Amino acid sequence: MWKDYHANSHRIGPRFYYYKQDSQKYLWFNVHLPMTFAHEREGYLRVPIDTLVRRHTFTFNPDMTFIYQDYPHHNYYNVTASRSTSTPDIVGLTGYRNEEDPLAIILANPHLKPSHTYHLSGTYQHSVPQHEQVLSLSALADITHRSLTQSYAYNPTTGGYIYQQRNINGTWQANLATSFSRSLDSRKHWQFYNGLTLSYRQHPQYTESTTTAAPSSGWAGSNAVTTKQTSRLYDLSENLNFTYRLNDRFDLTPYLDLHHIRTTSTL
Repeated sequence: MWKDYHANSHRIGPRFYYYKQDSQKYLWFNVHLPMTFAHEREGYLRVPIDTLVRRHTFTFNPDMTFIYQDYPHHNYYNVTASRSTSTPDIVGLTGYRNEEDPLAIILANPHLKPSHTYHLSGTYQHSVPQHEQVLSLSALADITHRSLTQSYAYNPTTGGYIYQQRNINGTWQANLATSFSRSLDSRKHWQFYNGLTLSYRQHPQYTESTTTAAPSSGWAGSNAVTTKQTSRLYDLSENLNFTYRLNDRFDLTPYLDLHHIRTTSTL
């Protein structure tokens, strides 16, 4: 096998700022609108394939950040939003079929499309300085359109698998977190902290089964049975600790960490 890869990428776009600060508040707002132009070229030689692949791509991935802080009431707000793009590997678009391992055949997919992930997150904090108290709440969500997933087909006749990247919808994740800390005595020797985080992730993929050998140029054959399999991850964690602060050089922190993970998979 021989490969010769070249890539050129250029990004251009405006960035807008708005900033204001006085004795009562702080405000910062940012919008970024980058546009990326890329050209890729790859020479690929592998028996029986000898090809030169070229690709021109244009991506637009804006992002935004908003921060507001209220000094008299000790409130802090932060919101971010963005979009990111993931493009398929250029070799995976050539239409090749790798049969080096007849029980694990890798099949390219020239019909792959770029995937886009949309991100939104927010944070709120409220503090009470005289008690060294801080309450924090945050949330995050990511949704992916046309995510790239490694799907597979099983052939019970040969006992082999065919692996291929494919686009699929339904990939997303969410996260919720909260924390609270406070001094427990007037001299501020004892500090209490409790943090709780809940996460959920969903990842679908295609699986196929066929009763005859897959054709050399296709996926799993016309008699394949396509199934969408969805994996789900639930993650719950909690951290509880007490800190005893004797002076600026000595702290003692007994803590308790609890972590629970559950995964499910459905067809």
